[in-house]
Amino acid sequence: MSAPSRILEALARLYEKSKAGRTGLGELDFQPKFQDLMKEAGCTESDAYELAERELRSLHGSLVELEFAHPRDHSDIFKVRLPLANEAPLYRRLGRSSPTEMRAIWSALFREAMSWPLPEKFCADWKSFCLRHSAQAVHWENMSGFRRDELAAGRDLLNLMTRLLSWSQPDHFVRAVSCRLCGQSKRLEQQRGVLESLLSEVTNGHFASFAALGILDTPKHVLVAGPLRLRFTDHRLDLGPLRDGASLSEADLDRAEIECAATRCVTVENKTSFHQRVVQHSDELHLHTSYPGAATLALLRKLPRTMEFLHSGDTDPAGFDILRDLRQSTGLPFRSLAMDVAPSDVGPALTAEEITLLQNMLADPLMHPERQALECLMNSKRKGAFEQEHR
Repeated sequence: MSAPSRILEALARLYEKSKAGRTGLGELDFQPKFQDLMKEAGCTESDAYELAERELRSLHGSLVELEFAHPRDHSDIFKVRLPLANEAPLYRRLGRSSPTEMRAIWSALFREAMSWPLPEKFCADWKSFCLRHSAQAVHWENMSGFRRDELAAGRDLLNLMTRLLSWSQPDHFVRAVSCRLCGQSKRLEQQRGVLESLLSEVTNGHFASFAALGILDTPKHVLVAGPLRLRFTDHRLDLGPLRDGASLSEADLDRAEIECAATRCVTVENKTSFHQRVVQHSDELHLHTSYPGAATLALLRKLPRTMEFLHSGDTDPAGFDILRDLRQSTGLPFRSLAMDVAPSDVGPALTAEEITLLQNMLADPLMHPERQALECLMNSKRKGAFEQEHR
């Protein structure tokens, strides 16, 4: 295979920034200055310059038209003209789709997405959104949220939009939802701006946020129970006598000095299981947490490193990912507690996103202690009896 042409690659890059390259609506031939083109190609001196110039001259009259500084002196090239009709031949020579072809592929993607399954209440709006974007993609107009050169990412984004619109379990925190929909706990937060903008566009403003879909922000407080004292400049707070614990904010934890008589700290994913453990093990410090928020991390940072740290959670992929996140975000040696996988032929089947999450955890050294449990989940292809309250 011949090496790619540096000068033609540079010509394509510059063309893609022009109105003709971006939209297909250009009326004049694309005609960069010769020296600008050579600079873009990195061919401004010595052999590289000579080879690039020689290649352009060999293509004069076929793929490109050269304009010279003086009509009767062809030694000094002033411009390189790419006729718009030669866009397709240029990209065939480069071995990839032209901008016009890429916009057509995008347009076809939106037409395909029109038929993707959605709850009935969103079907009409989704089809209208896809039909509108299919037309706009032809000239890449009003395509905010999508990048013309990232087709795979665009397909993935559209798929994620349908999964968001199909989400039907209210009052779940955003990282847990992200884990289930994407196989990554932080993706929804990372792409929040574009996703909420598209949600609003698809639903005509009726569902303009994650909250409107029942997806909650990571909590800014942490529920704590056990032998913990917080000492402030003017008072103390003793959680020991509080049977149901207390909700503490990050701000309060940041300004307090911590005294803890417990030798074990147990984080618990499920709220019912949290309260059950508090009654049964009142001498331990208990924190109720899913993916740890700022308040949870603020408290964990202040606890003595001599304590034993354990986490008890669901045994589905998301439950194990919370354990991984705790280890990664705190640097503490959290061990799993009562997180034995219980395979079942009738349990929910693993989704593609959950399989991806399992694969990532199996490759993560942080999850080596749980490798056998993760492999059991992967091999069973089902979650089994995974919820804490069922164990």
